Amino acid sequence: MFFNNKPTQEAQGLMFDQQRIGANIMKARKAKGYTQMTLADALGVSFQAVSNWERGQTCPDIANLSELSRVLDISIDELLGNRRAAEITREIAEDKTPELQPEELQQVAPLLTGEQADKAAGVSASDFAALTALAPFLSEEFLGEAVITLYERTGSLDGAMSLAPFMAEDDIGELASLIVPKEGVAGLTKLAPFMNEDELGDFVLAQFQKGGLKDINSLLPFLNDNVLCELAEQLLKKGDLEAILPLAPFLDEDILDDVARAILKGKDPSMLSGLAAFLTGDSGDC
Repeated sequence: MFFNNKPTQEAQGLMFDQQRIGANIMKARKAKGYTQMTLADALGVSFQAVSNWERGQTCPDIANLSELSRVLDISIDELLGNRRAAEITREIAEDKTPELQPEELQQVAPLLTGEQADKAAGVSASDFAALTALAPFLSEEFLGEAVITLYERTGSLDGAMSLAPFMAEDDIGELASLIVPKEGVAGLTKLAPFMNEDELGDFVLAQFQKGGLKDINSLLPFLNDNVLCELAEQLLKKGDLEAILPLAPFLDEDILDDVARAILKGKDPSMLSGLAAFLTGDSGDC
């Protein structure tokens, strides 16, 4: 990232103060004798947009700030009431990449397009904390690349997990392929809700072939019916009926009936008590 870790006094305050910017817009508009509708027409935006700016509910984006400065005949410094904020705004408007502290980029991000935010953030992130704060403003493509790069560099599983809700499914799959060799399939537990079900199933079945249900239990709620049936059927073939019991809450009625019959034929019918609560429900396709 293009981050300068040296703090500045100005950056520690709120650079883009919506209330202050709104008051400055209203003051400059009235000085020009414009109504909100007149200003909206001049900017090519809605009347509601101008109203929201002046009430401090939203903030104009970078392009609108530059146009506001021109239409209202007021400098961006005066409009924003903050020299550093104005400097950043001008550089981004000129398609430059300013050197920013993480806190500065977090403040300016809501004013940027996805492309501008990606460019300002740079080609990779410096740490997961900064990337998490910026995630809602970055493109999926940039974010996926940044998360994968950071995970490879730091090995921070928690940091990567915090960004999963913002990532594309393909990138999550690639991240999963990096996590499993390091953490085992159990390392996918927090990632599972965001993964493609078929990809998750492939990881689980591969682990099952190597070590049975070890490390898989935490992933059971996220598996599709086909994978659950495959696990149950393989355990039935092995006669490992006790190992099937943790699967019971997730299995359909047909496979549960098969398990129940196998238990009754076995040496320990008392195991059926662990299955009893799940022996009713809709029949599945297994």
